[in-house]
Amino acid sequence: MPKVLGSFSVQRRSKKNKSFIITINQVESGLPPEICQKWQRRSFAYLPAELSHFRYPTSEVAADNGAKALIELLKKEVDMGNVWRYYTPLLIENWMERFISLDNNPRAERIIAQGIMYSQKTIDVYASYYNRYIKSDPFLNMDINKVDVPAARAFVARIGMKKTSDGRTLVGKSIKRGSALSQKEASARSAEMEQMQRSAVSGRSTGGKLLVI
Repeated sequence: MPKVLGSFSVQRRSKKNKSFIITINQVESGLPPEICQKWQRRSFAYLPAELSHFRYPTSEVAADNGAKALIELLKKEVDMGNVWRYYTPLLIENWMERFISLDNNPRAERIIAQGIMYSQKTIDVYASYYNRYIKSDPFLNMDINKVDVPAARAFVARIGMKKTSDGRTLVGKSIKRGSALSQKEASARSAEMEQMQRSAVSGRSTGGKLLVI
């Protein structure tokens, strides 16, 4: 990914795919970080309805104009306090609970699409982890669109101090890998809903996932 030198960067997806993507630079654009995170290598096809005529640029000049129009619109919306109207509200609790059911389960959908069976036993294991370590945490009451890094890190820290059935803490050299709610799954959900590409769940610094036992 090229370095963003100005308030934004536009580029073609690939030599074969001629469509453009946009990345907004938080420092140069002056927009809040949670907004910029939603526009990291994002397709112009996701531009708001007001900018629908910019959604399919055929040249770099047209893409630049669309990016400038988007930043101007977002700044106005931020000033008016209306920027979240572009994103569908979704509590982290509701997102995580999808992983402990076969209905509308992002991980199951992906695996089944690859022709691999997804067992109820896996769901049951995930449910036991969720109910034991995660269910009562205040992090679950946050909107997935508005999660910031400090909140995610605090959540991981709290989970890490939970005790396993044999009295061990989840954090430590003796931790064994169990189950994970991955950043990739949350990113997929974000794309589907035209939401942020930031995951609702951050993970261990070494693994990029939230590991529970």
